[in-house]
Amino acid sequence: MNLNLDNLWNLDFRSFLPIIAPILVVYVVLLTIVFVDMYRNKGDRKNKFLWVIAIIVLNVFGPILYFAFGRRGATKWN
Repeated sequence: MNLNLDNLWNLDFRSFLPIIAPILVVYVVLLTIVFVDMYRNKGDRKNKFLWVIAIIVLNVFGPILYFAFGRRGATKWN
């Protein structure tokens, strides 16, 4: 197996930007919405620290899991 790392340095990373940029935007928007929701409902949440760790560690799946399971029993926004 030939693992030539010199080819990695020759890649044009700007060619991947149109693919990566929308994913990063969606991730930042999801994080913002989740943390705003956690702040607004800080009295209603249990295991807030565990949710924050899960949201950060699980990247895109963390906010999705939070909205699927972490908001159960939450009050609606005004």
